[in-house]
Amino acid sequence: MPANRKERIAKGLCPNCGEVNDRAPKYLCSSCLVSENQRKLIWAKERVKAGLCPYCPRPIDIDGPYCSVCKEKRIQRNRRRRQARKKMEG
Repeated sequence: MPANRKERIAKGLCPNCGEVNDRAPKYLCSSCLVSENQRKLIWAKERVKAGLCPYCPRPIDIDGPYCSVCKEKRIQRNRRRRQARKKMEG
């Protein structure tokens, strides 16, 4: 990370634009977060169009936007989260 980015973060500023970080202690300010999320969404959609998983370098080998490995990881993570939520609720 360049020195000026580290300095901005230490001063409570957004490392991208240098404005006051209204989401501190989060990394990016609200406006940079929106643009960063849009950029990532475009990137992920382009990867899927190219037949690649948006989370890893593997090609998509099943129906849907993820490769079989990443899809299985997502399913397991969602199951763990559901079980944890059930324990907290009941």
